Amino acid sequence: DVRSKDEFGQLAAAFNEMTAQLKNAIDTLEQRVADRTHALEERSAYLEASAEVSRSAVSMLDAERLIQQVVGLIRERFELYYVGLFLLDEAGEWAELRAGTGEAGEAMLARSHRLRVGEGMIGWSVANAQARVALEAGEDAVRLATAELPETRSEAAIPLRSRGQVLGALTVQHTQPGAFDEDTMAVLQTMADQVAVALDNARLFAES
Repeated sequence: DVRSKDEFGQLAAAFNEMTAQLKNAIDTLEQRVADRTHALEERSAYLEASAEVSRSAVSMLDAERLIQQVVGLIRERFELYYVGLFLLDEAGEWAELRAGTGEAGEAMLARSHRLRVGEGMIGWSVANAQARVALEAGEDAVRLATAELPETRSEAAIPLRSRGQVLGALTVQHTQPGAFDEDTMAVLQTMADQVAVALDNARLFAES
């Protein structure tokens, strides 16, 4: 407590202000370290999840079994609200849902859910061979809302690319906004490409 107004009081007040600034700087640094540690732990968990999905994918030569297992693993390991996998039809005009998680996936499969190439996030991703992210689902101009998934707050569509071709796309959805940052998307795209190669290999094996 500073009571005097002479030079000793001024010095004490200066020390008090310096102490407060130092404490604030330390608190800020500690928060930054905690945030960075959390981000690194999350990225490490995503990399481990991606590796597990990839190992599972490359070990199968049954395309249908591969598709079903992959969507379940991705939803579980990445703690997502919903995961769906679309493949192009033979004419290359439609992206058809081939696997989806939960009751929503079952309902959409039952009604033969599909999207025309170029329409919606999935159609856009297939047509452009690029991922598309909606950090706030309701604000994306391309995204088409799905009645079976009312809790989606953020969504990403990720192309399945193999040997220079796009086979289809993955949709990954979360109940929290901003769930798919740049690092997460890099991991998901690498994983999607590995899944695509596994699907292509399964197709070639079946043909041979």
